Amino acid sequence: MLEFRLRRPLAAVLFPCLVALAACDDEESIAPLTPAEVVSTVTVDTLRGLVNAPLSQDVSVKVTSPDGRPIAGVPVAWAVTAGNGIVSDDTTRTDPQGVARATWTIGAEPDAVQTATATVAGLTPVTFVAKGAAADLYAAGASEGNEQLGLALEPLPTPVGVRVIRSDLTPVPGVAVTWAVAAGGGTVDSVTTTTDANGVARNTWTIGAAGEQALNASIPGLPAPVVLTATPADPCLVARVVDVPATLNRSLEAADCNAEGGFFAEFFDLTVSAATNVVATLASTAFTPVLSVTADGSNVAVDDAETGSEVNGSKLFLAPGTYRFGATSAAAGGTGAYTLSTAVADADMTGCEMAFIVPGATSGAQTISNTDCASSTTATGSYFSDQYRIYLNAGETITVTQESPTLDSYIIVFGPTGFSQVDVDGGGPGDTEEEAITATVSGVYVIDAGTFDKNEFGAYTLTVTR
Repeated sequence: MLEFRLRRPLAAVLFPCLVALAACDDEESIAPLTPAEVVSTVTVDTLRGLVNAPLSQDVSVKVTSPDGRPIAGVPVAWAVTAGNGIVSDDTTRTDPQGVARATWTIGAEPDAVQTATATVAGLTPVTFVAKGAAADLYAAGASEGNEQLGLALEPLPTPVGVRVIRSDLTPVPGVAVTWAVAAGGGTVDSVTTTTDANGVARNTWTIGAAGEQALNASIPGLPAPVVLTATPADPCLVARVVDVPATLNRSLEAADCNAEGGFFAEFFDLTVSAATNVVATLASTAFTPVLSVTADGSNVAVDDAETGSEVNGSKLFLAPGTYRFGATSAAAGGTGAYTLSTAVADADMTGCEMAFIVPGATSGAQTISNTDCASSTTATGSYFSDQYRIYLNAGETITVTQESPTLDSYIIVFGPTGFSQVDVDGGGPGDTEEEAITATVSGVYVIDAGTFDKNEFGAYTLTVTR
């Protein structure tokens, strides 16, 4: 019994001790490692780069423990100590391999010694040394207006431009760019232009009559010019742009669209975003001018001797859309100078003036007065009306609506040969007349908007829809 009692306390003493020893070993194995050394992982003695530009490689250091193991999560402070450069971060932490990195943008002075440091608390800082080279002209390329489609012997729609950059990819202002036509026989506005703050030099290029078109832009210090190209467009398919108001002084030439029958023609596109009243006038002393208007390839306004319609100088009531004006001559082969002018037209219809209206357009507020077109004059008075021309294709259907707060609205529609297609009066004063009309043949129809009563005057609005 005595022996048993002696052994049991001994075992009880030994077991806690073993547990304590094991615990001590575990605590030592997970204790944080203490940084003992910080060294550069960049192997070159002096780093090289362009002034005012980041070095091509980051600066980096590795932090290790006394026994050489990498330590993660150690804060490393970065600072520029000479050269007025900048570092990407004031502090970064080491990764699982013990490495911390930063991007160093060196200062502006070429060949000056520049330094930056990486510091770990309690250890000697690591110093990096760099020298910068001045950035030189590096490259140039087309910035705008290249590979355009343009009309022969006319300036391209967009000026051409080249951009000059340095080797650090920054733009170079103040560079004189020399321009020379390399193919096609065109011309440029200026032989030399200078790059702006964005490094871009621009010029206006008038391309030649036909064939390959090329333009060289030469930059001092670069071995080869920048080559820009353009392609002459079919003058029968491409139009110039015209606005309202505008005055364009042009000339019909053999290089213009050669239409069927030996007529030369030029085309202009007018785009309107809202209902617009326009008058377009084509004038020439070199030939008898003829003006036409189309939209989406279909006629909108054409001359028509049978209905007494002439587009040139007539008022046009246009719906939103794009309209193509054609300028040509009455006789085949007509060439020479002409002027195309556009203006916003007075909406009010007066006398028996000619006006064209297109489907989707409205006349706006109009007034029947004793100065309008008079018909069927008798001893007791006259019927007054306004007359609108509209071009319709055979089989096309439109709806004509005449609204008035006071008039006894009355619509008569005449076909291209002059006979009455529709004669509408279904109400009394203050009524609205509406009628669908289907064109039997293609041509210019006349919509006569008036009143059913003699000597009746007042306001109305005419609307045409497809």
